[in-house]
Amino acid sequence: MSRGAGKPRARFRIRVAPKSRADEIGATMADGALRVRVRAAAEDGRANEAVIALLAGWLSLPRAAVRIVGGHAGREKWIEAEGITPEEAARRLTGRPGAGGTNE
Repeated sequence: MSRGAGKPRARFRIRVAPKSRADEIGATMADGALRVRVRAAAEDGRANEAVIALLAGWLSLPRAAVRIVGGHAGREKWIEAEGITPEEAARRLTGRPGAGGTNE
């Protein structure tokens, strides 16, 4: 059986701004990508690790459930979160009431 078979899974696109003043989830951009800012520099995978930690926190998932599935070396990335529906992921990341965050 494949990893995570039968579990809900959300996939979404983000645009990362490394070396930012704060780790934060921003607004959804016009092209549908979610803006994500992290303090870590894009060196030796540090920014990617910071992105995973930030998203896992906002999604209330373990870090192992959130992974980058595309765009490892670029600012645009595809994220897959296991154990959450796409609708619930969108609700938590856009800061709707009860989501634990704010939207810019």
